[in-house]
Formats: sequence, C-alpha cells, structure tokens
Amino acid sequence: GDQKVNSRYISYVWKMGIALENGFNRNIETAIRRLMQDPEGQQMRQKAAALKEKVKLSIDKGGTSYNSVNNLVELILSL
Repeated sequence: GDQKVNSRYISYVWKMGIALENGFNRNIETAIRRLMQDPEGQQMRQKAAALKEKVKLSIDKGGTSYNSVNNLVELILSL
C-alpha cells in the first residue's frame, strides 16, 4: 500500500528515480531511455553515486551506522 508513496518520494523529493504508472511494460522502456540518454538520468546517476559514498562512509569502521550497531550489540550483551 505504501509503494506509490515511496515511488513519488524517490521520484519527486530525492529526484533519484522515475515513477512507473499506467502500463508498466511500456513505461519501463521509456524510463530506461530517460535514465540512459537524458541529462535528468545523468543527474540521477550522480546523486546515486554520491549517496553510495555517504553510505559507504557510514558503514565503514568508525562510521555512524557501524558505531550504532556496535553500541546496540554492547547493550544487548551487557543485559
């Protein structure tokens, strides 16, 4: 039930995706062409690459996600 909300958020707020509506098969081809050929697709790929780097920093040793999981494990083990 929340897929349309997620799709719209990723497409219109994050601007990192293309919402597929009405006629899935035909829209898939159009979306792939937009991603591969349009300047909009280039911007999406650049944003995705930047997000990938942020995620990598977060999960590497010393990153925020890495530290949060370690803190959770330590808390569980201390109980």
